[in-house]
Parts: sequence; structure tokens; C-alpha cells
Amino acid sequence: MMLKAYKYRIYPNKDQEIALSQSFGSCRYIYNKGLAYKIEKYKNDKESVSYNKLNSLLKELKQDIDWLRLPPSQSLQQSLRNLDTAYKNFFRRNKKGLSKGFPKFKRKFDKQTLSLPQGVSLDFKDSKIILPKIGRVFAVLHRKFKGKIKTCVVSKTKSNKYFCSVLVENDEDIPTKIPIELITDKDVIALDVGISHFLTNSKGNKVENPKFYHRSLEKLKRLQRKLSKLKKRSENYSKMKLRIAKLHEYISNCRKDFLHKLSSNIVNDNQVIIVEDLNVENMKTDTYKSLARNISDVSWSEFFRMLEYKSLWRGKYYIKVNPRNTSKKCSVCGKINKNLKLSDREWQCSHCHSKHDRDFNASINILKLGFKKLGQELPEFQNALNENVYSFSIGSSSL
Repeated sequence: MMLKAYKYRIYPNKDQEIALSQSFGSCRYIYNKGLAYKIEKYKNDKESVSYNKLNSLLKELKQDIDWLRLPPSQSLQQSLRNLDTAYKNFFRRNKKGLSKGFPKFKRKFDKQTLSLPQGVSLDFKDSKIILPKIGRVFAVLHRKFKGKIKTCVVSKTKSNKYFCSVLVENDEDIPTKIPIELITDKDVIALDVGISHFLTNSKGNKVENPKFYHRSLEKLKRLQRKLSKLKKRSENYSKMKLRIAKLHEYISNCRKDFLHKLSSNIVNDNQVIIVEDLNVENMKTDTYKSLARNISDVSWSEFFRMLEYKSLWRGKYYIKVNPRNTSKKCSVCGKINKNLKLSDREWQCSHCHSKHDRDFNASINILKLGFKKLGQELPEFQNALNENVYSFSIGSSSL
């Protein structure tokens, strides 16, 4: 079985917007109430409140507050489950010793979500989504599917747009990967991501960084300066906030479109995809703090996430390797250049005197590490590649 999510734009009428607003508010209230209760209990009694305890308090609140009975009861319970998961993730550390941030209180003017675990169905003929206690909502059902609906999440963005994301369990099996010994040199690619160029691959191609945020930065600054001069919570203030939200949404949509097209092309054209296992969050706060804005703009984490799940869906090999010294290590003799700076885009090895393009050299090192991680010896084509690795003319052709 394979789980896939389908996201649709929905257009509720006035009555449905009111019902959704009430449901959003109720879920937000329960989440904040539960978070405040957990903080208070831990502060006073050093007690960790479980989900079952919060669920029993929810029953008491619904008896005292009438408007908590308006949304589906399972949506309120799901809000408490989300809170419990977020609270546990704060104390749970990953392999790198890092944990997610402490849960934050939800605000009315942020993105609003409503989880509907049951009772959701789609009518593809009439382009409607049936939501419990909301009714039949018009939707743009641009993609059809067959399978069982597991959960549904209705969301409202800051730009006042409504979306419905449906998680479906279909009957498709995950494709089987072909044996590694049948893969040729044309089916393998290693990717080195960067800022000046979005990525450089082991085949000698580079993809330019579109810098969507940087393109709209001046316009964004101008709108934010206007916003700072307006009276808070006035009508003009709300209009200006909406314009800023739409600009941020436009930047995000452009970036996602670029990442989806690029990741799909890479996965479709290759059988083995090798990338660096980068800790992007740490890079934005520690080593490359001055480049935090540029690192956020390129969205490496989202790009790697897309590559990973698309590789799984299509039965391709997706390998992550340690990024340590991939740029500083000579791909010919293995000597490490400890004096290499971030501004050095080309350098020459002091040991074997080979000339390197920084990004292309890193992609070759990533390629070798990927084969070692697979437990396979480097195929014969890799030796030929090493002999002629610097005869490539590195252009800006697409992948």
C-alpha cells in the first residue's frame, strides 16, 4: 500500500466560511488551552500531562462552553493529538542530537487548519468535497484518485485562500528497485547544492539559482515600510497585510514550482541519486549565519525531501552521504586542502596539481561516497571519469 496526499483549492460560500471560521477558532482554542495546562502542570508539579488526561478535560470544557460543540468532535481531539506530538518532539532528539522547538501558541492571524479524520468524501462529477458539519464545498478537483481516504486537513492561508489536503491509501505497490549491477554510468548522478548555483551534478551540468526571494525583496521592503506607518488593526493596515501575504505566497509558489520540476526531472532521468546529508538548520544559525537569508531562499531541505519521496514512489536509489570535506578534498588524489575558503570557486591541488572547479569536484567526491555507502566497488566507468574529469566544459545546461 502507498499513501499519497492530494491538495485541492476549495471555494466555500459565506455560510461555509462562517462554519469553517468557528471550527478553526475552536481547534485553536483547545490547542492553546491544552498547551497552557501542560506548561502550568509542569511548572508547578513537575508533572507531564498525557493525551488521555487532556481528552478528559475536553469533555468537561464542552459541557461548559456551547460553541465547542459546533465543530466535529474528532477535530478537537486531533488538535490535542497534534499538541501531544509537538510536545514529545521537543524532548525527543534525532541522530544529530537536535530537537524541534517548543510548541507555540496558535494565533488567529496565522495559517488556520482543521483536521477531519472521518466523514470526508469527494464528488468528482460535481467538483464538490463533502465535509462533516460544513456541507458540500465547491473545489477544483484537478487530479483524480482511487483508494481509501485516511484523513483530511482543511486550511486557510494568510492570503484568505482555502485548501483541502486529502491523504489517500491506494492499491499501488512501491516499485521494486532494479539491481545495482545493471545500472550504467548514465543512470547515476551526484548533486552538490550551493548558493551561487543551485546545484552542480557529477555529469558536469550546473543549474542557476533563481533567487525568487531576492527578486521580490525590494518590493517586500517597500510594502513593509508602508505597513509600519499605518495604524494597527485599521482597515488599511489589514489591506496592506493582505498584500504582503500574497507577495510571500507568490514567492513560495514560484519556489515550489521550480523545485518540483527540477526534482521530477532528476528522478525520472536517473536510477541512483546521491546527495549530501546537510544539517540546514544548523547552517543558518552557526557556521553560515551571514548567509541565512540566501540558504532559506534556496530551500535545500524541501528539495531533498522531494527527491526522497519521489525516488521512493518510482523505485529509485536515494543515498545521503556525509558532507565533511567534500569541497576541500581532491577527487583525484584525495588530498584535503585545509586552506580553502568559501570564496574560492576554483583551486589547484598542491599534491597532484590538478585544477578543480569547487562545486564539480565536490559532486565527484559525493559520487564516490555514494558508491561506498551502497557497499559496491566503483564501476569501471568511474575510473574513466577520473581520468577525464577536468576535460568537461561546465555550462549552465539544465538537468
